[in-house]
This record gives sequence, structure tokens and C-alpha cells, in this order.
Amino acid sequence: MNYQFLLTAFLLFSISLQAQEAPYYESYDWSDQPSYMGKDYGDQVIVGLFSNVVSEFYFVDSKSLVEYYMEHEILLLNSDKIIEQYNKVYLPYDDRKEIVLHKVRVINIDGSVIEVGKDKIFDAKDEETGNQYQYFALEGLEKGSVLERMYVYKRYPQYNGKYLRLQEDYDKNEVSFQLFAPSNLIFAFKSYNGLPQAVVKENDSKNHWIISVDKLEAIDKEEGASYNANTAHVIYKLDSNTASSSENYASYATVAKNIYKNLNEELSKRESKELDKFIKNAVVGNSLDEKLSSLDNYIKENIFKTDIEEEKYNSVPSVLKNKIGTDTGIIKLYLASLNLMEIDHEIVLTSSRSSEKFDPEFEAYNYLQNYLIYFPETKKYTSPDDFSTRYGYPDGYLTDNYGLFITKVKVGNFESSVGEVKFIPAVSAKDTQDIMRLDVKFSSKDNSVIEVDLRNELTGYSAASLQPFIFRLDDDTREEIMLSYAHRLTEDMEITEKVMMNVEKGDFGKAPLIMNYKFSSSDFIEKAGRKSLFKIGKLIGGQTELYQEKERKLPYENTHNRTYDREITVYLPDGYTIPNLDDIKIDKQFKNDKGETVFYFKSDYTLEGNILKVIANEFYDQTVVLPSNYEEYRTVINSAADFEKISLILQSK
Repeated sequence: MNYQFLLTAFLLFSISLQAQEAPYYESYDWSDQPSYMGKDYGDQVIVGLFSNVVSEFYFVDSKSLVEYYMEHEILLLNSDKIIEQYNKVYLPYDDRKEIVLHKVRVINIDGSVIEVGKDKIFDAKDEETGNQYQYFALEGLEKGSVLERMYVYKRYPQYNGKYLRLQEDYDKNEVSFQLFAPSNLIFAFKSYNGLPQAVVKENDSKNHWIISVDKLEAIDKEEGASYNANTAHVIYKLDSNTASSSENYASYATVAKNIYKNLNEELSKRESKELDKFIKNAVVGNSLDEKLSSLDNYIKENIFKTDIEEEKYNSVPSVLKNKIGTDTGIIKLYLASLNLMEIDHEIVLTSSRSSEKFDPEFEAYNYLQNYLIYFPETKKYTSPDDFSTRYGYPDGYLTDNYGLFITKVKVGNFESSVGEVKFIPAVSAKDTQDIMRLDVKFSSKDNSVIEVDLRNELTGYSAASLQPFIFRLDDDTREEIMLSYAHRLTEDMEITEKVMMNVEKGDFGKAPLIMNYKFSSSDFIEKAGRKSLFKIGKLIGGQTELYQEKERKLPYENTHNRTYDREITVYLPDGYTIPNLDDIKIDKQFKNDKGETVFYFKSDYTLEGNILKVIANEFYDQTVVLPSNYEEYRTVINSAADFEKISLILQSK
């Protein structure tokens, strides 16, 4: 859940306005005689020739501070495909912003300039969301054209922590970010992933910081990479106000107190009785794990989540009455239930490592985007307002990350809270399993057909996308799901039996989701003269194969850790041997600096008489793979793909 933290009384600055200059953008403009042509950029399809991003905090009167946000960019469009992508330029529409300026022009190879007038602005509507928007329709674009765009909008100031990415998947030249503020406002900055740190520029009437770089090389959007988090960006925030001697506006100590107070709602005796009835209906089991799991399931199965921000959906009594709640209302209900049950817990605020990795050394509110609840006794987390998750298995991108933990502090009758930044470990690979047990026999009627008895057990994240919700589904939908899981092996199968177990409400976390199948198929046997090829590798289903033509630049990130455990028992027909059994043997692994095996693929076999037993197991217990370890990771992943390609040669003795 996104949460914009605002001070109650917005920065009551004591500053004289008489010497304040006009906003920066009013004296800024693009060149009357553009000269961006002539340089050879080879086969690059798009090049950023210039980029200037400016954020200015500005008093419009003695008490009102606004932010003017400006972007001026110049792009060389050097392919027909790119031109097609840019033949419409969208206005930055947002009902919280006021567009002050927006203009666009095209400079062609021959030097001609086409300014796009307001008559080329069109209204449109997103049919899915219903949102209205406007765009410039560009004419005259050709291969090698330059597109220049400048816009300014005014918005409510964002000063407690703002993320700005400056790097793209194409080269950018002459890149700058500037921030202007009244002389009493001091901002703090931190740059990431090779971006230079902000420097102060001399200015008599206002504070001015700038980050400037001649070139930012392209960073490709590599497979599995958290692109925004790993490209060059800056986080900035208001740090102090010299006019009021105030410091650290983006204070986690302040957040901890405010969040704790706002989310822990006081209830009357009557309201507490109603909540107690709710808890008695929700909570089953004796252990704390069972109680927390059932509470989590019950809330997420019986409360409807709404985006409508109305008071009746934000308070515990109303949520209980209407069975509808906003994110805030649902979190309040969760915390009120835990308080009444006297279960120790901590509120956690963090960010998704897929977009903004939480920096434990730089306090900024842009990191405080998502809620978790931590239970010290079980050492587990839940995402209280994310109904696609369940207790013990929160959104994986919120783990293996840092977060702000908010803990209750009580001295006598006085109750408050403290905040501390701590690490949120990922859920262990052993707690997320995909287990396959297969018994394979050759048909007595036709040895080109195999008969398979398959048992597939799923736990943890492997079951989390299905098991908590399947009780709601009708028989036809369950049938489709079972077929989709079976068809991971092959579409060409005749299923004679199938059953799904542990699909009742509340089964997730208590028992694995089990799918049993019996089927026959000729898709695993291929005749080759007097020999037969038994495609045993296909029995583990389709496998991902990672390719990397260039040197890896960004970390590879998995949502969560996981384990695959497979055992295939094959009853070979009489009179046959397999000369290439050793093809099954694969052993690839990677150990971290501590000597711990963090991912591996291992396959092996035993043969006793005509019974062949094969194992093919995978283990991934590290969510983030650094570029320096990527080849080892890729080798392990591709080992599973190599196993899938294994065919055993069946030949007569």
C-alpha cells in the first residue's frame, strides 16, 4: 500500500518573500536555433541528446509552498520502429498536478523545424480504466529526426523522499538534475549505481543543487533484473529548515509514532465485544502458527477490499459491520485483533526491491510504501493488505530487504512506539517445495506407450497462488487447473484419473496442495530402428533456459526461494538395457563466500534389476544473484533444461 506521509501543519516557514526571484522555468527556454544534427550515432535506434530535469520548491504566498517540476529532453529517433513509438507524445496528466507549460517540436535532417501546435492536441480515453488523457499527434517524423519536448507542471510539494531515475536503456548525453529551494530549506541527496553525488551551486537568492554528467550509457532491461532499483538514480528529501531550526523532516522516529497512533484504533467496550465475536469465528487451532494463519485467512476471505477512501471503510467497527475496508481499515482490523488476542507483533514498512531497494542508511519516506506485520515468536511475516498472499508467505519482493520496524513501548500507563531499521530475510527454500513422484510403466499392449502415476505436492509460494483460493472455484475451473498442471509434461496424454486434495478453506499452510494423476502417453517414446528413445527428461515438465550473449550488468532477482524435489521410478520392460544411463548424472552447484550451497541442480540414478530410480532435484536459497555469480546461477538453471532434453536408449539385450 502506498502511503504519502504529510506533516500536519505544512512547514510554517518564517521567510521574507520580498527578494524571491521568479521560478526558474520562466527564464528557461529551448534554443531558437537548434543545432542538434550532424553527429553520427551509427546504428543506435534512439539517443538522448540532452536531458534537464528541474524541481523547484517555491512560495506563491507567505504560507503556500508549491513544487514546479520541469523536464526538457531531446531525442534522436533513428529507426522506423522508434518513430512509430514516439508519434504520440502524452501529456503528464494527473488530477493532483496543474500543467503550466507543454510544448513539442520536431527538427528534421534538413534542419527544418516543425512546432506542434495546440491544434494537434487530442483527447482520448483508456477503455479499460476509463481515465481521460491528452496527447500531441506528431507529423513529419522521419528516420534521423530529433524530437524535443519541454513541460512544466505545478504540484503539491513532494519533499519527504523522492526517487528519480536518470538512466535508460539508450545512451543519454548532457544529463542533469537540478533542485532549487528557498534559502532556508536544506535538502539532502543520495545517488546510486554510479550517478555522481549532488553538488551545491552558488546562488544568492535561493539554494541550488545539481547533478550533472556528460553521458549515461544505456543499461539493457535484462531478464530477471529489477531495472528501476539498479539503474542510476537519486533520492532527495528536505533535511532541515534554518528559519525554524527544524531538522530531519523525513524522520523515521516521527513516522513510527504517527503510524502506530493512527493504525491502533481505540475501541469502546461494545466495539471490543463485536471484535471478540469476529475473532472467535476466525481463529482456530492451538499453536500460535495455527491461530495466526486462520486469522489471516479469515480476514482475507471475509472482508472485501475497496479503494474508496471513505471514513466508513477506514475504522474497525465499520469494517466489521460492512465487511468492506480500505487498506488502512483492514490493517486496523488486523492490529486490533492481534491486540485483543495479546499476540506480540511489530508493524513493518518497506519498499519492493523490484523498484526501490530500502536503503538502511538514508531516511526517506519514499521507501515506506508497503506494510508487513512481523511476529517475533514465530519469526514470520504477513502482508495484511495484500489478499493474494497468506501468513508466512508475504510478497516475496518485500523480503530480502530492509524495513522500518515499529514496536510498542509501554511505561506505566503511557504507550508509544519506536522505529528501528532491520533486515527482512527471505523465506527459506525448504519452506517452498514442488515435489513430484512418478511411477512409470510401459504398456503391456504397446511398449511405445507409457502409463504414469503422478503425485505432485506443492507447499509455500508454490501453492500460494492457488491453494488459498481454490475452494471458491467451480468444478469446471478446477478441472481446467488440473489439466494445465498435467499438460506441463505434455499435451498428448490420456488421463484416466485425477484428483486434487487439501483444497478446503484454511488448508494452505497446514497441508500441501496435492494433485494426483494417472495417464498414458506415446509422446515420451520415439522409435529409432530396433531401438527406442525414452524421453525421460520430459517427465519433469518444461524448463526455463537462460541465455546471455552480453556480459551481465544487473543482478538477477527471484521473487522467492524454492525447492524442486523429483523422483521417477521406471519399471523397464523385460529384455531391454540402457547403454547411456550415465547421461542422467548432472551435478552443478554454487556456494557463497561462507561455503554454503545456495543453489544446485543434481540428478542421479540407481538400477536394481529392471527398476530404474531417477532423482532430479533443484534448490535455490538466494533471491538476488549478483552479476559476478550469474554464470554459476545460469549453469544451474540450464542444467534443469539439459535434463529435460535427456533421452534414454532402450535396446534389446
